[in-house]
Amino acid sequence: MAAAIQAARLGLSTTLVERDRLGGQALAAPWIENYPGFPEGITGKDLMSVFERQLKNWPVKVVFGEAKDLASHDAKCVILAAGLTPKLAGIPGEIPYGDPDRVDHAGKSVLVIGGGDAAFDLAWGFARNARSVTIGMRSETPRALPKLVGRATSAGVTVRTNWSPADISYDVVISCIGKEAKHPLLEKAKKAPGVLLAGAIC
Repeated sequence: MAAAIQAARLGLSTTLVERDRLGGQALAAPWIENYPGFPEGITGKDLMSVFERQLKNWPVKVVFGEAKDLASHDAKCVILAAGLTPKLAGIPGEIPYGDPDRVDHAGKSVLVIGGGDAAFDLAWGFARNARSVTIGMRSETPRALPKLVGRATSAGVTVRTNWSPADISYDVVISCIGKEAKHPLLEKAKKAPGVLLAGAIC
């Protein structure tokens, strides 16, 4: 959205192609407290709602669908700002960086794999309605900020260190083991004329 807004500000005819929802993975964040301008913190959904309202102030055409070809939209310039792709743990049925508002988990046992900020943040979000939430970490100590660890454990989240992938006896499995620049169009974009990269995918 930021790239589209800037392009429209420059007076360019701008189309934004979105595969799923405007706001992307930020929508799954239960709470964001390090984004300037919101000193009390804000949910990912509310922050992206602000972004979307600002986008609507500009003549940007929004098209929902997957961009499968860089040349399919007859544009003189293409900006690939697709963000990062979640890594997978290889567990059947896992949901990478699952949104608590979109994943059916009420009254169920939830396993969150990972030891970073996102894992503890999402575990806290799932703990509101789940029967139980467990964080499974392969390491002995979390990589997450102590504040996020404390918030999750205070909400009843259990932390299991030295966790093994063999232990997946849970109703819902959420993986939060990192992200990578792995978009299907990335390699083509690096070589194609008139294509720019923006954001985390760079």
